Order: sequence, then structure tokens, then C-alpha cells
Amino acid sequence: NLLYAFTVFYGAVRIAPFVRYNRVFLYAPEFPPNAQEELQLKPVRTGANVTILTPYDEGLLYGLQSINDEEVVCDVQLYLDLKSFGGRGDEAAEMILEKKLKPKW
Repeated sequence: NLLYAFTVFYGAVRIAPFVRYNRVFLYAPEFPPNAQEELQLKPVRTGANVTILTPYDEGLLYGLQSINDEEVVCDVQLYLDLKSFGGRGDEAAEMILEKKLKPKW
């Protein structure tokens, strides 16, 4: 079984759909040979649209959320990843903050 977690815009769309994306980012501590098939990745001629990040710390994968059979980082990690991405990432991070992280008192 492959350990992975989607993040940045692909993850954000699973949590609070409102942005469009053309690149997919995911964390994977290891990427075995069968991972490409398991994630249904296909080579393209137009350049990379999937970025696989090796997590520097296992804490990035704590609290994974399974959404439609896909693993997504926890809301706090998603917020941090979007915020550090910049550009439209700031806007998406604020949406995650509003919809998922702010207390509803």
C-alpha cells in the first residue's frame, strides 16, 4: 500500500472546492515502481503536471483525510502548504481557514 497525501490546490479542491488547478502536488515518503499505476499517473509530452514531494518530516502526514478514496493532508498542513505556495495559494489558504479551521462560535 502506497503512503501518500495530496496537498496544495488538488487537496484544497477536495476540502473546499473553489479554485481551479493545473498541477497536482502530493507527498510520498517513498515512490515504489508500482506507484505510477496505483495513482493512475500517465506520462505526458507537454511537461510535468504532477509534483511528488518527499516529506522532510513524518509530521506532514499526520491526520490524513480520506476523501473519495484519496488521501489529503490535514487541514492545518493544507493551509500551511497553500500559504507558502503564494499567488492564488493565499486565497485558497484563506478559504480553508474560513471553512475548516476557524471556530464556529
